Amino acid sequence: MIYNLLNIKTKKIVAYTIISGNDSDILTDEEILDSRLECGIDEGYISDNSYKWIKGKEKKGFYYKEDKTMNNTIACYDFRIIRCQDGSEIIDEKLKTPLDSIDGVLAAEYQKVQDALDIIHKKEKKRQKEASAKQKKERNILFKIACLCGLITA
Repeated sequence: MIYNLLNIKTKKIVAYTIISGNDSDILTDEEILDSRLECGIDEGYISDNSYKWIKGKEKKGFYYKEDKTMNNTIACYDFRIIRCQDGSEIIDEKLKTPLDSIDGVLAAEYQKVQDALDIIHKKEKKRQKEASAKQKKERNILFKIACLCGLITA
């Protein structure tokens, strides 16, 4: 299950976390979310207590997970910007970047890239949904008959 971290003051989603079935064997989802939020405040990822978790369908903002080996919470972006020797930059969405590994200027750049990636993913999802709807419509037998009769042009 995906949960988004909502800033109550700005009404903006800043992070997300995933709770799997294995995580909630002993604790409830609410207890896990409260624990992750408290750890985030203690470790400085979250500035104050004006945040709440809401159920979500999309992964927005930075990724927020619990590190079971060190018993703490890690906040990270779902991508890494890799700088090449020729000066170009590559965005690798297979790697994650912890927030504490980047400084202020780089953090601003990462946030801009995160916002751009969110828009790109939203547009791609919309395009896929439209293509699926068009394909479903074209498979409809009534649509095919109407095209054959000349009532509708495909």
